[in-house]
This record gives sequence, structure tokens and C-alpha cells, in this order.
Amino acid sequence: MIASDTHIHRIQKLSVERNDEKNDLQQLNDSLGIYIQQVKELELRNNQLRSQIIAQKPKGGFDSDALKKQYNKDLLLLRQQLDTTAIDLELAQLQKAEFERATWSNQHRISFWRKFFTTDKQRLSLCTQEIERNKAELDGVLIQIENKKHEVERTKSVMNEQSDYLENLEKEYNEIIKAHVVINIQLKTLQEESFFLKAVFEEEYEELLSRGTLHIDVSQFYLTELSRAIANIRKDYQTLSNKRQQEWETYYQMKTEEIKTEIIEQTLKQKSAKQTNDVGTMDVKTLKVTLEEFQSSYTALQSENVTLISHMQTLEEQYGSVQFERHQSLFLLEQQIAALLADYNEGRSKISSIHESNVTLQFEISTYRRLLEGVSTSTPTKTREIALQWASTSTANFSAMNLKAPFVLHWAETVKVTGSMILLPTTFIGPKGCSGVSFAAIYYTSNERVIVEATITDQFNFNNYGQYQVTIYYVNSKVAIGSWTIQLEPKGGICMPKQLLLRDSINNSIVGATVQLLLLGQIAFQSTSDKSGIVNLPKTLSENCYDIQIDAHTDKYKIGKFKRIVFQNRGAESETFYIYRQMKSDEVEFLLTWGEKPSDLDSHVYVSDGRHVSFLNKQETNVSLDYDCREGGGPETTKVKLEPNMKYIYAVHRYTKDGELAKSKATVNISTNEDLGSGLPFHVVRVPNVNQPDANFWVVCQIDGTTKKIKYFENAFENRDECNTDEFIRKFYNA
Repeated sequence: MIASDTHIHRIQKLSVERNDEKNDLQQLNDSLGIYIQQVKELELRNNQLRSQIIAQKPKGGFDSDALKKQYNKDLLLLRQQLDTTAIDLELAQLQKAEFERATWSNQHRISFWRKFFTTDKQRLSLCTQEIERNKAELDGVLIQIENKKHEVERTKSVMNEQSDYLENLEKEYNEIIKAHVVINIQLKTLQEESFFLKAVFEEEYEELLSRGTLHIDVSQFYLTELSRAIANIRKDYQTLSNKRQQEWETYYQMKTEEIKTEIIEQTLKQKSAKQTNDVGTMDVKTLKVTLEEFQSSYTALQSENVTLISHMQTLEEQYGSVQFERHQSLFLLEQQIAALLADYNEGRSKISSIHESNVTLQFEISTYRRLLEGVSTSTPTKTREIALQWASTSTANFSAMNLKAPFVLHWAETVKVTGSMILLPTTFIGPKGCSGVSFAAIYYTSNERVIVEATITDQFNFNNYGQYQVTIYYVNSKVAIGSWTIQLEPKGGICMPKQLLLRDSINNSIVGATVQLLLLGQIAFQSTSDKSGIVNLPKTLSENCYDIQIDAHTDKYKIGKFKRIVFQNRGAESETFYIYRQMKSDEVEFLLTWGEKPSDLDSHVYVSDGRHVSFLNKQETNVSLDYDCREGGGPETTKVKLEPNMKYIYAVHRYTKDGELAKSKATVNISTNEDLGSGLPFHVVRVPNVNQPDANFWVVCQIDGTTKKIKYFENAFENRDECNTDEFIRKFYNA
């Protein structure tokens, strides 16, 4: 397109130049004609002057020829000058025309170049815009490339795992091939033995034939058995047919009796009508037609019954074959699963033994290192026994189990202590990848015991669970008192359940929600909740920490996000997951759940203007108790629409006194429209497990309706039990 435009411009330029040359030649021709006309006029005047001179010559009395000769030279010079001047004039005119043509051509070129420059400027702006768009696309592509790099890295890690798995499979395959070779050898041996036995059998058979002929009609035997089986089938079919025929005959007799009864009734009616001159009698012909219709329908039903019997037999045969195939496939799958489980358990036992050996080796290495650094691990000569206990982990999401340690430690008599309790330094060796794990040992001198407590900051780090080798030292010393091996395991509350029950925050079942289990960002399992909101989870998940994501596919609910750990089949049989409603910027939702005791807890919301919402008063302006649970466990759901210049207090009341509020395992989930950045769509507040046996109210938080800020209270309990007053609550408005 650009080349054709250039060619057209060149043709137009040549055409303009040719027109300019034609105009210049025309102007030169016009100038030359004017010049010739002027020369003719001058010659005419010259001839007139010459004739006048000749006429005046006799009158003048002088010799004109002499004058002529005298002035010829001057005339020639003047003529030459005149010619030169005319030529210069023509040249000047030509130069002027050429200059004008050049000026016009330059102006034309300038306008052309201006247009070209304008076009190029427009193209430049378009190119600049295109560059900006390409830059944005390039940034997007770079981001995609980075994402792809991360995906490639994850894929590499997965591929490495798969390659390791394939190597293991290859080893197993090699072992299978070896076993297959052994089986082939045994098969060849058996074939050779079968050939040998066949030869022996043929010899014995020929020997028997030589002794005499014994005729056994095998075909007659199978024919007899087949005839017997067919006879049994016919007998069963005849029995079934007779039974159905009897049923239909009974039905036919019942209908016939009914019709006869109707005929008798109609006859009686007819007689009574004749006696009373009543019209409305029934014709006998109509009854006969009805009877014939019943007979035809009975015949059709009999034929349909025969068809259905044959179809049922066909379906039973097909069902039997399908059931047999299904049993076979299930049997094969169970065998494969059993083999895989056996391989898995064997591999797991090998890994545990290797890990145990590794822990033991690391402990020995650390022991030798401490020996090299001057650390003594030997027991002093004079010691006394002190009880060793592991702290209760009832409030933590893990359990500690002492595996190999004695429950006493030997304290050196020479080490003196002061104070009622002393913090002893500890070191430990744990599983690979563990983080945020610490062990604290406290020596209580009053009752001569040491309590060791484990702390895990990241409960969903799967690598934090396993065997730990813990060593306890004397205060301000490198001398070790002793070492113990313990096992940290996740509690059932954070382990993967076998079944999910999906409900919204007001306890309605969520149907058709998509549930995904993600492992390292990859989907390991996906399913949809049924009409009861139930999703059954697989039992073959590998041990690890999984992200659970629940999408109800509606703007009414938030995306549910949770974490659960698969560990030694520890999860509960069923667990309820609550999906929270979408909140506006000025809305807050409180969802309360608790344990077995106390059996009933209640939600209370107090407003600074005197409003109070609870089970006694479920609705106030912009505050509502949307779900009240009285059967234990929860949920109790309260929704608040915040108002400026108002303050709100949320508290939990112990309604039944069959347990302590501080030990109720109560949890309050607070949902807003704020992005918490924690992966959860709500903020979790758990009741403090403290010594408050008489507490009846747990004051959870205060919300400022103007700033929408939430202030949480620590260990805020009240012993008062009045539900209809806010006197003891008012102090928390200004806290």
C-alpha cells in the first residue's frame, strides 16, 4: 500500500513538472512574438526615418552618406546593445519564469512535505499509543511469565516427586519382572511336567484300550442335565404363569360379580321406576358393552403381563450379569487397594524407621558435640529424683505423647536453687521443616517437679508434627540433666473429617456448593454438596495440610476458606462448616459456637442508647438475633447494622450452669466486609481458658459505630447473672 502511494505521488509530481515546462515554453513563445513585433515596428520606423532623411538631404546641404558612415558605427553599437539588452531581457524573463516555477514547485513540495509530516505525526502518535498498549501487554505477559515460572517451579517439585515415585515404581517393576521370570521358569517346569504326565496318561490310556472298550456317552449326560434344567425352568415359569392367571381370573370374577351386582341393582331400580313411573333407568345393552370392554381390557392386560414377564426375565438376566461384573471389578479394585495399602504401610514403616534412626543419629551427634564443647551429660554421683510431667495441652491444637522417657529426672545435690520456680533451658531436635516450635521446662521447687510444655505457633505446618528429642539443662550451665523423646501430633479438631456438613450462618443447609481440597495450590479433590449439604471426603488423601475452599456460587455468601490436616486417619466422622453471609461496610455478624458443657450459651448485644438484643428480645432497630440455638453447640447468630455515635458490646452469657464458661470451648467468629488478609473470611475469638468458675458473662468486644473499629477485651468476665440490665456492661463502653 505504501509503495503504490509513493508511485502515485511520483506520477503526480512528473505531471506537475511537465505542465510547468509547457507553461514556461508558452511564456517564452509569447515573449519571442512580442520581441519580433517590436523588431518589426523598429524596422518600420527606421525605414520611415530613412525616407525622411533622404527627403531632407538636399535641403540640408550636407553629405548624408558621410553622416551615414559616421553614424553607422554608432548605430551598429546601439543595435548590438539593443540586441544584448533584448537578450538580457529575455534571459531575465526566463530566469524570472524559472524562479517562479521553482518557487511554485518548492511551495508545492513544502505543502506535500507538510502533509507527509502531518501524516507521519499522526502515525507517530498511533505508534506511541500502540507502544503503550504493547507495553501494558508486555507487563501482563511478564506477570504471566512470572506466574508460569512459579508454576514451573511447582511443576518441577511435583515432577521431582513423581520421578521419585516413578523410580520406586521402576524398582517395584524390576522386582515384578524378576518374580515374573521366576514364574515363567516355574511355568516351563510345569509344562514339562504336564508333557511328561500327558505321555504317561496316553500310555495308560492305550493300555486300557488294549484291555477292552468302555463306552461313556458324555453328550447324553449333558443332554439329560440340560433337559432337566429346561424342565425346571418351564415348571417355574408355568407356576408363575398359573399364579398370575389365577390372580387375573380372581380379578375378572370380582369385576364380573360387581357388574352382576350392578345389573341386579339396575333391574331393581328399573322395576321400582316402572312402579313409580321414574325415568333414569339403565339399559342392559350399555352394561353388556361395558362388560365387553372390561373383557377386552382384561385380554390386553394379560398380553401386557406376558410381555412384562419376559421383559422382567431379560432385565433380571442383565442385572445378574451387571452385578457379577461389578462384583468382579470391585474385587479387583479391593485387591489393588489392599496391595497399594500394603505397599504404603511398608514404605511408611521404612520411612519411620529411617526417621527414627536419623533422630537418634542427630541426638548422638549433638551429644558428641556437647562433649567436645565441654558439656557433661553424665549423671552426677549424688542426685535426687524429681518428677517429670508434660503440661496439659487441652487448649492447644496438638497433643504431646511421651514415648521413651522416664517420668523422673535426677537432680544433682550440688546444684542449689532459690525461688519457688525456675525456668530451665532446653534444646531440641525435631522433624525436618519444623518451625515455630519451642519447649519450656519449669522447675517447681515447692513440690519437687519439672513440667515441660510444648508450644507451636503455626498449628497448620504439617512438618511440626512428629518425634522430637528434647534435652533439659541446669540453669546457667551447659550441663545436661537428661534427654527425652516425645511425639507431637495434631488434635482431631484441626484434622480432616470424613464428611463435611455445609450450613450458612443461620443454620440452613447449603445445596450445590463446590468443595475443593487444595494441596500446594493444586486441586487434590473436588465435589458438590447434596440436598442435605453433605460432602463425603475421600479416605485415600496423603498425609499433609490441605486448604479447603467452599464456593456456594451466589453473591449471598462469602467464599469459605479453611485448613485441615490429614494425619493417621484422626479426623472426626462429620464436621459442620459455616459459610458466612456477605456483609456491607456498616454490617457485622457474630456467630457463637461452643462445646458440650455448658449445654446452653446465649449471645447478647448491648447498645449505648439502651437497646439490648438476646433470646428474650430478638429484634431491635438495626440489631437482630437471626438464629437462637437451645440444644447445645450452636450456632447463635446476631447481625448488627452500625450507626454513627453508637457503641456496641458483644457478650456471651452462661444460661445453664452445668459447666464453666471459661472451659466451654466457646468460639466467636466475627464477620465483616473487611479483607482480613488471613485467608479466613472472619475473625476468630476463643474464650480464655482461665480459672473463672463463677463467671456468667464473657465480654468479648466493643465496636465503635462511627469508626467501625473493633476493640477486643482480654479475660473480661463478669460474675453477675442479670440478663435484663446493662449496669455492669456500661463500663465497657468507655474502656
